[in-house]
Amino acid sequence: MSFIPYVKYVLAPNTRFERDHEIFFGSKGKVARGEPLINYGWGYGGLKEFVRAYYEAAKGPTEDFEIYYDRLKDHQGNLLEKMSSEKLLKLPLRGLIAARIHQNLFIPILVADFRSIWFKYCVTCVRRWEQRGLPPQIRQCLGTDSFSQNIPGMRCTRMACSHLCGNYKNCILNYTSLEEDPETEEKILDCLSTLIRLLREGTEPNKIYECRDRETMDDSPHRVGRLKAGQKCFERPVRFDFQPIRRRHVDPNTWKEIQDQRVDHGPHHIIDLIPSDLLPDIYQEEVRRTDVSAPLETMNVLQSFMKMANIRFEIKIDLSVYCSLCGGQHRLFRLPISAMFKTDQAYVQEAGFGRMLWQLLWTEFPKSMCESYPRECQIDNSPVLKRELSVSALTEAEKNNRNYDYAVNLQALTGNPGWLLFSLTTGLWKKGGFHEATFEPEKYVQYWKEMLVEIPSDLGNARSLWYVVVPSTEEQFFDESAPSGVGDMNTLISEISDGKAQRIFEYKAVFNSTPRKGEARHELQKLRAQQQFPQTSIYPVLHEMLREVK
Repeated sequence: MSFIPYVKYVLAPNTRFERDHEIFFGSKGKVARGEPLINYGWGYGGLKEFVRAYYEAAKGPTEDFEIYYDRLKDHQGNLLEKMSSEKLLKLPLRGLIAARIHQNLFIPILVADFRSIWFKYCVTCVRRWEQRGLPPQIRQCLGTDSFSQNIPGMRCTRMACSHLCGNYKNCILNYTSLEEDPETEEKILDCLSTLIRLLREGTEPNKIYECRDRETMDDSPHRVGRLKAGQKCFERPVRFDFQPIRRRHVDPNTWKEIQDQRVDHGPHHIIDLIPSDLLPDIYQEEVRRTDVSAPLETMNVLQSFMKMANIRFEIKIDLSVYCSLCGGQHRLFRLPISAMFKTDQAYVQEAGFGRMLWQLLWTEFPKSMCESYPRECQIDNSPVLKRELSVSALTEAEKNNRNYDYAVNLQALTGNPGWLLFSLTTGLWKKGGFHEATFEPEKYVQYWKEMLVEIPSDLGNARSLWYVVVPSTEEQFFDESAPSGVGDMNTLISEISDGKAQRIFEYKAVFNSTPRKGEARHELQKLRAQQQFPQTSIYPVLHEMLREVK
């Protein structure tokens, strides 16, 4: 029996999405150029079942497999070549890369030759400290205190980053595929030495780095012991090398049917196998499924495919409140949030802001809200609070499909015509997911000017509020990709408002003043919990805006 292997890749949300998107889908990315994808790391999940399937297909079920697999785990070379030499599989091994693009939704994105599966052994790693000694950048920032004395006991640069830095899980520099890149290794050592000075002396790091000390909300660091003989990396020790062949997408329903027939159904596998007869020719056109195959250099294939397959990046939320007048619970159902995952910064901001606005409307206008809303209401029928309000609903002059994230209909709330219009962003001009339309950076400035200033001004009875939360320092975020002539938030606001829109347009922008202080990071954390809404920076702004309506 023959198989088609596939690995699961999570397209990281938020700022890391930019790098993933460029690698897999960018016009100048590695895939578009047909370059190999080297040293992509995963855990062990599914590896044993992968080997067992080929072993038993070649030799039949046998008790010798456990002995074979234990020996294979100690191999310090390409596992695929070893399995091929033992007649377990044939090379090249062609398979798929499937990407998680939305909550629990995986779909294939690439046909690729699996060139190598190998273990990352510490003995060969350039980041290893034992025997190699501490890097000079690290040694120079240590002292005689107890904290400094603990540093040399760490086995490597990665362990030090994992244990000391609260941003480790989100750090682009620590991608396995960047290991041994000289420029990256130098940046990591500079960043780590900056962090050590911060922890020892309280010296704030350079704002181009995102390093910071650990907080209670951060994931616990890996438990890493002393280095032993034959030790593998504690972080994603199973490494893969791929050669991209073609883009390939299969619609979610068909892919689920295929996955349901995979060889093993372990819940945490990163590599799985499907019988080859389910995709007998991974280049063959299929007429009963939404199936796309295209050359690597072809752009926007996945985006077009998602439209054909009707993949919508929406996560629905419900709002509820207990009325202080009638004592009953009023519920507003199925507000759509455009996001890839519930962990996305965009989801946290938009869901949290919606809950906060709903709560404040009932606090400030209990009589109007109670009279306006039945006990249960769908968002499409909501009289006061609007979600994704199209500009065309406000002005006949609008021809484009643009909308405000939230809006409050003052006619329904107070009896006086008018609108409160709310726009939210965690990425400004930077792409954060497939759910976001993108333009050239300069076009964003014109877009914001029209949405936040010109349209409310033309309406004459509207005010807009722009809520910006970017978990980065301004210095790090406003890089070469920024709109021309815009180097910070104040300059951007000046470009948008022309200094004439104070009574029409308000904004609240939250960045991290330093990675350690993390104001924007904490703002998003507070938006997750209703009891913490009053502690957010947007709460008093929004509260005052509603009070002024009264």
